[in-house]
Amino acid sequence: MSRSIEDYVRLAEHYKAIGQEKIKLSEWDELPWESVTGCTDAGVTRGQQRCCMKFEAAHECGLTFCWTLDPSAWGEWRGENVLAALKRLPKRYARMIIAIAEDNAENTRKRIKEDSEALAAMEAAIAELG
Repeated sequence: MSRSIEDYVRLAEHYKAIGQEKIKLSEWDELPWESVTGCTDAGVTRGQQRCCMKFEAAHECGLTFCWTLDPSAWGEWRGENVLAALKRLPKRYARMIIAIAEDNAENTRKRIKEDSEALAAMEAAIAELG
């Protein structure tokens, strides 16, 4: 069963009493995008693309909520549209995601060019053999 942010805040003293000040949110939890206080690249790559950002949102109750996002999934993501979620981020963190997306786009352009050249060489070889 997933708890809401309000549940965690209401129980904050209990969590802090047992030393659990960071709360990992899942894809099914309410994600406090507007309250993000930290964003880092998780260092994960998929298909030569950087992906998976870590987010933190410190709450005045003393808890910090943490979750991850895979910005390579620009369509539907965990029941929520990624672009809609990113638009709710504080601007300084949105710029970090944009930089990663631009880097990934450049890597994709390079791979397409390399693949196009390899395809042209294959087609030439096929034509010569045929």
